[in-house]
Amino acid sequence: MHKSAFAIAMMVTTISFPSLAADGPDDPDAPVGPDWNYVEASYIETDVDNLGKELKGWEVEGSLKFSEWAFLRGSYSQQEEEFDQDVDLDQFSVGVGGIWTLSDTTHLYGEVSYEHWSLDSNDVNLDGDESGSRLGIGARSVVWRGLELNAELGYIDIDDFANGEAYFEVGGLYTFWKGLGLSASYEEIDDLDTWRVGLRWSFR
Repeated sequence: MHKSAFAIAMMVTTISFPSLAADGPDDPDAPVGPDWNYVEASYIETDVDNLGKELKGWEVEGSLKFSEWAFLRGSYSQQEEEFDQDVDLDQFSVGVGGIWTLSDTTHLYGEVSYEHWSLDSNDVNLDGDESGSRLGIGARSVVWRGLELNAELGYIDIDDFANGEAYFEVGGLYTFWKGLGLSASYEEIDDLDTWRVGLRWSFR
């Protein structure tokens, strides 16, 4: 419960202080507001609470804004861990979303996506290959020139993995040179706690 409250507080913060971005350094390459056109590669770790172990791997993600108010987004990740059972988790997501421009520095959005998760292990009782959907709402805000904070809340339904679960994600992005930036995020879905650290290239 306290983590959900923190996520809501983060979202309120991003919405409440958009004007801080105007006080940042005068860097013409730094984004004034959130950029919806990007590609990103990340290192990813997922703590599986009911197994007491961590899966580690990589993720690629891309987003494309195709109108003033809409975007496409997709991602693919692979994670693995060797312990009592050799476990591999592959996740694929593709979705479409709508954008509401609250100000030059702050955007609200909603997104619906198709999800496919595949888990392979030496223990057939853990194996699974399921598809489902995700529905989320969020906020992205450049609170300082080049520094973005973001938060998302939503619902995900994937049989055997996240069967009708609420989730939240909080993160940040610092763009340091010509569209290149460092990103970090934390996501919680039921028994899955996921950390990401990545390199993003944004383009207009």
